[in-house]
Amino acid sequence: MKKITLKFIAALFFCAFALQVQAQGNAFDHMEATYMIKVDGEDLYLTLPDQTPPIFGTWEQKLTYQPLNTAKPELQQFKTVKVPDGAIGSGFYYIESVIAGRGLVEILQSDVDSPVIGVKGNTAAAPSPDGLDVWNPTRNSGTQIFSENTCATCSWAGKAKRRIQTAGDGLEVKLNGGAGVTFSWEATTLSNSKFDTSSVFVSNPVKEVLSIGGLTSNFEQVSVYSLLGKEVITRKLNGNTSMELDVNALVAGIYIVEFQGKGVGFSKKIVKQ
Repeated sequence: MKKITLKFIAALFFCAFALQVQAQGNAFDHMEATYMIKVDGEDLYLTLPDQTPPIFGTWEQKLTYQPLNTAKPELQQFKTVKVPDGAIGSGFYYIESVIAGRGLVEILQSDVDSPVIGVKGNTAAAPSPDGLDVWNPTRNSGTQIFSENTCATCSWAGKAKRRIQTAGDGLEVKLNGGAGVTFSWEATTLSNSKFDTSSVFVSNPVKEVLSIGGLTSNFEQVSVYSLLGKEVITRKLNGNTSMELDVNALVAGIYIVEFQGKGVGFSKKIVKQ
């Protein structure tokens, strides 16, 4: 009788554990990849507005929770990019829209305890000086997203870490210091013709020359930035699939090479000796 009871308890424990794992959805897997970030157990995704930013002037777009958008999935697709060594938030992640020009997800307000998050065109090559665009998606076994900002003058300075909190259909995505929203990370396969960057080759400079190759017709411009976000070189591709850049004027250090084009935006790190 005792053995049967123990087996029964063990079976119940196993079932409860299995259900808990199933309920948690897909935890963040520490990979640089493209995802749809879904509220676990609900048809709600982090979503950008279907609006083209203005060409001139400053702008920002707030993230909201919206049901799955099969007509325009790119509004709900984001890339995770590991913050490079030497940059603010090294070892954590940037979360970047796959739509060229929208930029990194970041905190848009610094004077409230529950700030809204969104995008305003900033990139990994020119990140926030206070780490407002640095995220830790590994919390709670990869199901919660915490801000790893270093802002000492923001209203939440000295309080609990801000994390994405309080989900609801149509609500703005905001941070606070309480219990975080549980997310499921849905890996997404993008169109190879638009988003395949595996063929792109970027070498560390040799004899003051930076060689770039394997570019497709979707790419329009190449820029080089310092880790402080200063643009030091920019060139139009004009249909070229390869390019050599003279980097003689650059001092030794780490730089970010950023590529922009039609539906494409990504960056790679180089080191000049």
